[in-house]
Amino acid sequence: KIRVKHKLSYEEVDKRFKCLASNELDLLLSRLFLFSLNQRDANPNKDLYRKLENFLDFEPHHESLKTDYSPSSNIVHETMVLANYGVTELVSILDIPYVFRELYVPDNDFISRQIEKIQTLDEKIINNETYINNLRSCYSKATYTNKKVYHKGLGLNGYSHSSSPLRRYTDAHCQYLLHEFLFNQKMDDINIQKWEYRTNELIKYVNYKKEEN
Repeated sequence: KIRVKHKLSYEEVDKRFKCLASNELDLLLSRLFLFSLNQRDANPNKDLYRKLENFLDFEPHHESLKTDYSPSSNIVHETMVLANYGVTELVSILDIPYVFRELYVPDNDFISRQIEKIQTLDEKIINNETYINNLRSCYSKATYTNKKVYHKGLGLNGYSHSSSPLRRYTDAHCQYLLHEFLFNQKMDDINIQKWEYRTNELIKYVNYKKEEN
């Protein structure tokens, strides 16, 4: 069970960082922020991928755009990535059906050069939907798979979409699998085979819909 001691918004956390005190909450937030900075510094490839992804799938209010100056966004972004990575390690040990994320992107030097070029382009070109769609198809080929594979964009040995069930159905399916196998402990062969079939069908459907869209 998760017991929520403090209900805080991004804005409230950032405001606290302007005048940190020695109370329990501020000490916890400080440690989390330092942890998030360490996570970020340890994997520069991930930060480069974030910049490219934000350009290709631009949402003006997306929190990952704020990680360069917002402590709260850093904390949430890094812990989210860590959770989505960590769960792939766990399910691989348990050998249970799961939905993994696979992504191919070019090497870092290529991405850096492309970001520099993109930033010099006229806004009319950058805002052209056809141009953006062409960039998406060239730079990142993301799919779902039933095997743990290397996520090149994040530089991690495995990744999943597990932390945002309100935004993506794959996350909801993954959380259902965790509940079924970890909490309900339904680890018999028949149940595993049933969910293996359902998970494979889901993966095929979601990949098909992505291509169709």
